[in-house]
Amino acid sequence: MRDEKKEGILGHRPAEVHTTNHTRTKGRRVRTWLLAVLILAIYTWSLNRSNIFFQETESEPICPQEAPWQPSSKQNIPAPPSKEILAKLLSGAVQVNTTGFDDSPPVSADPGRWDAIFSPFRKYLYSAFPEVHFSPSITLERVNEHGLLYTWQGSQKDLKPIIFTAHQDVVPVDPDTLNRWDYGAFSGHIDLEKGLIYGRGASDDKASLIMLLASVTELLKAGFKPSRTIVLAFGFDEESSGTEGAPYLNKRLEELYGSHKDGKGAYMLIDEGNSVDSDMHGISVAEPAVAEKGYLDVKLSVHTPGGHSSVPPKHTSIGYLSKIISHIEDNPHKIEVKIQEDNKGGDSPALQSLLCIRDAPQLRKTGLGIALSKFAAARKHLEKVKAKSSCMKSYRIQRAAKKLQVTKKLLEKELSTSQHGVEFTTTQAVDIVYGGVKINALPEEATVLINHRIDANLDVQYVRDHLKHLVSQVANEYGLGVKAWQSEDEFVHSVKNDQFAKSHFIELQDAFHSALEPAPLTPLQGKDASPYRLLSSVIRHTYANEAKGKEGLRVVPSLMGGNTDTKSYWNLTQHLFRFAPGTLTPLPKGVRYDAGIHTVNEIVQIDSLSDGFRFYTAMMLAAQEDM
Repeated sequence: MRDEKKEGILGHRPAEVHTTNHTRTKGRRVRTWLLAVLILAIYTWSLNRSNIFFQETESEPICPQEAPWQPSSKQNIPAPPSKEILAKLLSGAVQVNTTGFDDSPPVSADPGRWDAIFSPFRKYLYSAFPEVHFSPSITLERVNEHGLLYTWQGSQKDLKPIIFTAHQDVVPVDPDTLNRWDYGAFSGHIDLEKGLIYGRGASDDKASLIMLLASVTELLKAGFKPSRTIVLAFGFDEESSGTEGAPYLNKRLEELYGSHKDGKGAYMLIDEGNSVDSDMHGISVAEPAVAEKGYLDVKLSVHTPGGHSSVPPKHTSIGYLSKIISHIEDNPHKIEVKIQEDNKGGDSPALQSLLCIRDAPQLRKTGLGIALSKFAAARKHLEKVKAKSSCMKSYRIQRAAKKLQVTKKLLEKELSTSQHGVEFTTTQAVDIVYGGVKINALPEEATVLINHRIDANLDVQYVRDHLKHLVSQVANEYGLGVKAWQSEDEFVHSVKNDQFAKSHFIELQDAFHSALEPAPLTPLQGKDASPYRLLSSVIRHTYANEAKGKEGLRVVPSLMGGNTDTKSYWNLTQHLFRFAPGTLTPLPKGVRYDAGIHTVNEIVQIDSLSDGFRFYTAMMLAAQEDM
């Protein structure tokens, strides 16, 4: 008889043995798979954790700065005239009323009107700065009659010129506010005790114009002879149309020096603009503007049939207009942060500015300051991930990039409640409304004028399309027609009732020929940024003895919300700077830093004149060295 048990051991293995070994093998595979999943989970968690909790190290520079400019041993920097002399020079300029008006005709159409305003001012400049106007080294050319073009020819004609611009005109003074001025609007009153000069144009923009001429005067007296040509170009209608002054000056300058697009043009151009601030969130900064927002005024009119007020329709043209205005204001342009990772053009200038001050004592612990720090840390982490080699590099980059977008959204949320928010969006302001001619007559037309300052990363057409979209929503609700930036024979009808829409329609059109695209961004990095680096170093030199702390004054590139004469010089040079040298001296108690700009009691600090003189003089000298 066979021993089945033994045979099972020595011969063929029983089925249950096979099952047991297979189970063990399968178990080992499961454990291996689970271990791999666990390792991957831990690795992924570590990546996420590093993305969430990484922070900036204090050793990392927040906003690298240029060393203050140091003059060469051959250069003799003239000392500024006394404060009293500078104050009297500006006071005399303020006393000459050079008010410009929006309805002024071209110079060629009414030369007498323009001559009555600017000839007296030109005569004052001759009397105040005889060294400049009678120097054989300097030529003065009148462009379009009242544009003033001063040229101090350099010995090296192959060097591109440095150009300084300012404007002679000032904004009007509302006659109804004359009794609210502490001193006459054109008195040029000097208050030496408070260190202030009062009067229309004191700060905008006669202080810059007068200090430029004062700098040239003292350099002439010191025997300075430039190697690089120095040009002063003074327009005369910046505050109004801006069509008679700077455009003609630019045309003449391009005739003389060419365009940067052809490899010629100017070395750099410095115009009025942002200034210095002794206490921006707790630090001292200078904010030369390197870009400007675009601009568009829109005229929006509602047309309806007239009639007697005793039989009114449900909505008059004014009623429709009110609904449109409410809808526009209820749907403002969104705040959007433009970053170099999304946009090949680089970060928006407003973002560069905020990132440069994110460590400021009064900002860093706020919601905005924390969001800025998180964004900067996320960007640094992304850069490190891209630089490292790893078997999971693409995955890590994807995760880091995603976290950067999360911090960007957090930043946008904080900006929505911050005073800095306007720098990251297109603003719209309903400024003028009119309609109706008689109390018992239905208004046949009601109109609103809307002012737009266009985000530096958008364009004019975007604003037109946005506004048309909002208006069309209201039009569709009430069956109105829409005519948007079209000729008279083109018409967009409402889908509800074409006949009704022909007599009840909304019309959109540009106002005042105002459309202006955002300005090109001035180069800030790389080989093309030499002018910006020089400007920064001269600014830091100018305020070296005034700024607090070891760091000194921090130069922060910024964005101009308004527009200057630089809009006419885009072809002349890439290097456009909008900087008005002010002072870090605190204002007298109770006086705001923006007191009187375009309104009652315009002022300028006398210390601003001394600092302005030092800046312009140093800039003229420093530009000779930067070959």
